[in-house]
Amino acid sequence: MHEIEIDLSDSKQPKEIQGIIESTCKAQNLNLVSKNTLQKYPGCIHWHYQKLKTTGTLEITYWPAQNRCWIPLKSGRAKEWVVEIAKQLKVEIERQLIQV
Repeated sequence: MHEIEIDLSDSKQPKEIQGIIESTCKAQNLNLVSKNTLQKYPGCIHWHYQKLKTTGTLEITYWPAQNRCWIPLKSGRAKEWVVEIAKQLKVEIERQLIQV
């Protein structure tokens, strides 16, 4: 497994970052499957997205306490579309964070 790190150096308020992540995924026609937290990263927000008529799951984790956001690419879930969309999301989310 490896991760695509999203640069939050020009960080905004956690609610703004969360909104940018969700709206960017929606613009890519991704379907939200779950939104939870992970015990390993207390207070984080962890999303699972899927794409219609495909297999695989895109995961995104935002951990406000550490000002960190990443897209894990796990074997078995990191289908070709997941890797491609993850790269696009990184660019678009970072672009939007600068603009806000």
